[in-house]
Amino acid sequence: TASNGAEALQIATASNGAEALQIADAPYVPEIDLLLTDVIMPIMGGKEVADRLTAKRRSLKVLFTSRYAYDTIASQRILKPGSAFTQKPFLPMDLVDKVRKTLDGILPTQARQDYRFAVFNVNPDNTPYLPSTADLDREM
Repeated sequence: TASNGAEALQIATASNGAEALQIADAPYVPEIDLLLTDVIMPIMGGKEVADRLTAKRRSLKVLFTSRYAYDTIASQRILKPGSAFTQKPFLPMDLVDKVRKTLDGILPTQARQDYRFAVFNVNPDNTPYLPSTADLDREM
C-alpha cells in the first residue's frame, strides 16, 4: 500500500507479463483500475498484457512506459494512437502526475471517480529492460 497524501493505493507487482495476468486473475485481487506496464518486455509485451486485461475489464486504464520515445514506439505501430504513455527515465512525481491524469481521464482514457487501485510493474526484477532492435521487431 502506498499513499499519495489523500488516498491509499494498493500496488501489485509482477516480474513479467505472464505473471501479471496470473495475479490479475487471482480471486484475492480487488478490482484493478490502472495497469502500468513497460511496452517491451521478455515473455509477453506490455501491449499484449494490456489487450488481454482490457478485454476482460473494459474500465481498466493503461499507462505504458518505455525508454524509447513515444514517436519511436508509434512508428513501430506497437501502441494504438493516443495511448497514455510516459518515457523513462522519469521522476517519481512525474509518474504520480501521469497516473493521476490517466485515472482522471485527462490522458486518453475515460474518467472515473472512485479508485480501487492496483499497478502492475512488469519489468523483470523491477529493473529496466533494455530491448534490442530485434525485440522491437518481434513486438510488431
